[in-house]
Amino acid sequence: MPVLHQIVVGGKPNVVYDTHRYLKHDFGFEPTKAGYIKRTCEHDIAWDKNTPIAVGEWSLAVRSDVEKTPEFDVSVPANREWYRKWWASQVTQYEKQIGWVFWSWKTELGEDWRWSYKAAVEVGVIPKDPGVAKGITECPARKGGRGEE
Repeated sequence: MPVLHQIVVGGKPNVVYDTHRYLKHDFGFEPTKAGYIKRTCEHDIAWDKNTPIAVGEWSLAVRSDVEKTPEFDVSVPANREWYRKWWASQVTQYEKQIGWVFWSWKTELGEDWRWSYKAAVEVGVIPKDPGVAKGITECPARKGGRGEE
């Protein structure tokens, strides 16, 4: 298997920094649909453009104080399209670096698919082909990180 590129951090090859990005616990913005998209699109995980970073944990969970409101409730079918766009916006931001790993493949949270990749795919929030994220994202295209346009 050929090596696509060598990653070197602090003189050590193949080292990647892992960050966890949970906007559920971020209180630095207004918790609205527009606020979540804006926070996602403005956040640059590649702070120095040279440090390889993987977003090793993230989800589609919103703050607890708004998660059951009509704007974010997973039982409201109309919200699925917004969650799909937010998923794609996060994916495209995180792919500007090494990549991402969603919180969990499968959970036992019943109807709440915001923490379960498999369940979110089953309800159509996450596409079966994650490669389509660039066509769904709400984030404007911009250069930066390892996945430059």
